[in-house]
Order: sequence, then structure tokens, then C-alpha cells
Amino acid sequence: MKTVKVIICICFICIVVLVTPIYPALNSENLKGLIIDGKNFWFIISEPEGWTVEIEDANARKLNAYFVLSGHTWDNSPGVIYIRVMDKECLTVKQHLEADMKNFKIKKQKIQFKRFDVKDIRYRHASKTYLIDNKYCDYLCYVDPGPEYRTYLIFVLSADMKACGKYTTIFRTFLKSFQWGGDQVKVVK
Repeated sequence: MKTVKVIICICFICIVVLVTPIYPALNSENLKGLIIDGKNFWFIISEPEGWTVEIEDANARKLNAYFVLSGHTWDNSPGVIYIRVMDKECLTVKQHLEADMKNFKIKKQKIQFKRFDVKDIRYRHASKTYLIDNKYCDYLCYVDPGPEYRTYLIFVLSADMKACGKYTTIFRTFLKSFQWGGDQVKVVK
């Protein structure tokens, strides 16, 4: 009988631990916390209210996750937020962003780069807005979870030009909710 009580007590403690919010950023009325993992990494991000996460389709697109407005798909959403985890290859996030801007400029004739400020993120980051062909805008934020990790993350809000500024507050809040869990391969110094 004592063993049954101990097992019930342990089960109750496990349930309480599982439903108790760990991170204050995830304890928001407007955000739902998600754990996203992949090969050798994991992180926590909050799903914005009115947006839906897609993992399987994201993986097919070589992304780790993407979010669309509820009731929409990748193909018809006026705004899409997506995440890609990448290998640092011994570069900073600023160097990666600059290289990507250079490559994008070669591919697209009509592109402008604008400043995009993101404040209060707890990680080193570099950000920019791309205005593409006078039709689309992409808000990019490259995030480095720390020098001891081999990976960095690219967060992108992509929208048509009509909705360009409509989702920037949501995107900034989304970025602030990011909590790095780790990767299993740390940089050896």
C-alpha cells in the first residue's frame, strides 16, 4: 500500500512540474510556449496569438519551423514567420547577415536594405529589413545563442508590401520570447 501512495505522489509531482510555467516570457496571455528541436539542438519560442506553427511542412522546406496567420497556409498567408538553425562556420551573425545581403543583391536587381531595430533580446544579434522588387519585405534577425555553441538562428518575418509594417510588433515580441536550450556540440577552444 505504501508503494502505491509513493507512485501516486510521484505522478502528482510530475504533473505539477509539467504544467507549471518555467520561463516568464512564456507565461503571457497572448503567447503559447513551444519547444522546437532538431538534429543536435533545441529551443523554446512563443507562438503569437492568432498564428499557427507548422513543423512538418517547414522541414520539407528546409526550415525548422514556420508560423502563419491562423486559417492560412504558407502559400496564402499575408505574413509568414520562419526559423532556420544554421552552423556558424566560424563567423559572427553580423558577418553571416552581410554575406547573405551581398548574395541576395546579386540575385535580385530591385532590393533595398533598411535598418530594423530589435531591442531587449538577451542574445547577440544582427537585423535588417529587405524590400524586394517593391512587392515583398523581409524582416531578418540573425541570433547567436552564445560563443560556446556551433549554431545560430535566422528568424524571418516575410510579408507582402501592403502588410509590411503590420506584423513588426508581433515579430519583435516573438523574438524576445526566444529561449535557447542548447546544441549537443559545443565549440572546443
